[in-house]
Amino acid sequence: MVRPLEAVLTVEDRPFKLGGLMPVTVDLSARRDVSIRAGWVDLICHEQWTANYVIDAPTSSRPVVVGGGGLPASVLPIPSVPKRVMEQLKQTYVHSRLVFLEALHLPTGATTTYNARLEIVHEQPDHIAVSTVTWRLDLHLDLTRALDIRKSCPVEVDLD
Repeated sequence: MVRPLEAVLTVEDRPFKLGGLMPVTVDLSARRDVSIRAGWVDLICHEQWTANYVIDAPTSSRPVVVGGGGLPASVLPIPSVPKRVMEQLKQTYVHSRLVFLEALHLPTGATTTYNARLEIVHEQPDHIAVSTVTWRLDLHLDLTRALDIRKSCPVEVDLD
């Protein structure tokens, strides 16, 4: 099935800074009549890190029961030993957002270009001290009576 709208997302190939502006170009070309409810770009932050901690691990899965022979039975706590755990954690979230269009109708064959500037929020990622951080820019077009359009491209954001 051919989509009613072709979208091209373009971003400069250079590092951007927190608190700075990211110029974004979105080219739209209608293959047939199409109505767009909204269009926006999200700067997505993806963090990945390893958490190391110690837990008390049971040495057995069966409780120890003592007593009997006329004495009341009691259950002793299951003995445990310290165990080191390494867990791979990740978090992905929208860091910054820009809505660049609302309520647009494009007739068949129409083309238009949006030049927008995404303001990058001056906020460090949550786990910057321990994580590896990657960034991407996501384009979302909310279409009426058609499948929404989503495009992504990797970007670089300096955290200095």
